[in-house]
Amino acid sequence: GESTHHVHASLLLSYHVMDKYLKLCFAYCATFPKGHKIAKEDLAHQWIALGLVEPSRTFSDIQTSHKYIRHLFGMCFLEHPRSQWTYMDVDNGFLIMHDLVHDLARSFLADKIIVESPACQYAWLTDHRKLFKSSMNPLTKLFMSSMNPLAKLFKSSVTPLAKIRALHFLDRAYLQLNGEAFSPAKCLLVLDLSRCCAQKLPDSMGQLKQLRYLDVSWNPEFTESSEYQASPESILIPKALGSLYELQYLNLSGRGRPIGPPEVISKLTELRYLNISHCKGYYLLDIPSANQSFIDCIGTLPNLEQLDMSFNNYGFCVPESFSRLKKLNLSGCQYIASLPENVGKVDIPRLFGLLFPQKGGFPVRVVDSESSSSLVWLKHTNPDVLGIADLENVRSVEEARSIRLMEKQRIKELSLQWSGGVSSVEHMELLTELVPPSSVKNFKITRYKDVMFPHWFMHINKYLPNLVSLEMWGVLCRSLPTTLVPLPNLRKIVLSNMHNLEEFNTACSIGEDGANELTLAKLEYLAYITC
Repeated sequence: GESTHHVHASLLLSYHVMDKYLKLCFAYCATFPKGHKIAKEDLAHQWIALGLVEPSRTFSDIQTSHKYIRHLFGMCFLEHPRSQWTYMDVDNGFLIMHDLVHDLARSFLADKIIVESPACQYAWLTDHRKLFKSSMNPLTKLFMSSMNPLAKLFKSSVTPLAKIRALHFLDRAYLQLNGEAFSPAKCLLVLDLSRCCAQKLPDSMGQLKQLRYLDVSWNPEFTESSEYQASPESILIPKALGSLYELQYLNLSGRGRPIGPPEVISKLTELRYLNISHCKGYYLLDIPSANQSFIDCIGTLPNLEQLDMSFNNYGFCVPESFSRLKKLNLSGCQYIASLPENVGKVDIPRLFGLLFPQKGGFPVRVVDSESSSSLVWLKHTNPDVLGIADLENVRSVEEARSIRLMEKQRIKELSLQWSGGVSSVEHMELLTELVPPSSVKNFKITRYKDVMFPHWFMHINKYLPNLVSLEMWGVLCRSLPTTLVPLPNLRKIVLSNMHNLEEFNTACSIGEDGANELTLAKLEYLAYITC
């Protein structure tokens, strides 16, 4: 007890030296339950929505929020959660508070987070079934459910909900939001319905004129009970959503198929951050697909800075207007029909995550009515690691020539992969144009189906003098070039599924007497697998 008292006194002393805005942001963290993993980016945006971040002429609000997080982390008021395997702190985008720190923050909020209190400003609800057990709870009638389908929102107009500024509702059960659920919440700034299985947003949401933060995402990874693992197939977006003129943050990720008129999104003129990742497409009520209309409407948003469209499995054309975004995430989007050149220049190192999808590297896809491929999108990229997959979809050698692979001198690791389908361009012709830069240290080639190699590969010691690792999988050649042997730094060679391979001469003639000696002096690993 005495030790705990000293720790609390030390924490209190640290709190008193904080500036005013940092104190407010710290205290808000007590809104989350003890032990809760707080998403770092969500916390930053909630601080901004609640006006807890000090205005600055030098830094943006999000930059200031990140600075606050670093300060609280440096003071041990926030921590990274520990890995369940190594028990080491892991920075996985989440934060937690020690129980003693949480108690300190909780003491400053007092009755502002007590749902039953008239002074309640921050409410955290996790189970609607518990709410219906108590008729005295002022939020008892907030939601309808199968247990109480006739529940009304409130019996009286005097309710703490009218003062609430932030409401978190993370119920995993399937329920239906009352059509008037949010009518009294005139002061609401933050509404978190993440992982709430409701399939329709109520029309009363349009009355939340001050709302700045709305999260209706779904992520089954955070579902504690196996009873509610299934993701909702869709969520109905009401027209009333378009009247949230102060909305700055909107998260619809993982919500299957958002349904509603696409033009609703274009009315959210103050929107800064939009997340529509892991969706299956955008639908109108009477039209099967409205994907492109929805994307085009997003492109009209004048203040949008960050857009996350990762892992959407439908086709769309990236609008020219996306070039003004500060951050765009297209990771795992395999069906992009077009990417304007001025947009491609915005994120040259990573190409919006398209260079590092989960399977095999950048996937070459046929685009522009099958007359060209997405390979040309790599024209302005110069990453440290580059994998190019599905090379059979390249439509012409001119496309390969246009990306000027040899000039990308930042590349240290390069992978060129065919997937076994019918190729539009002969493998030999295509590989001739894909000359790697001399900076490459790790090189892999997969399913190259020509028995001959281009000139640069036959003289690989001159073109790739820094090569450390070479992997060849499913290549049809009968022999490997002897120019591999003089490579001074080659440490690893892996040859797999090369059924035609007959010879790999690891000796070369050196000295005046012409003696043959093994010259792969630094080779540490050599593997022949199904050769």
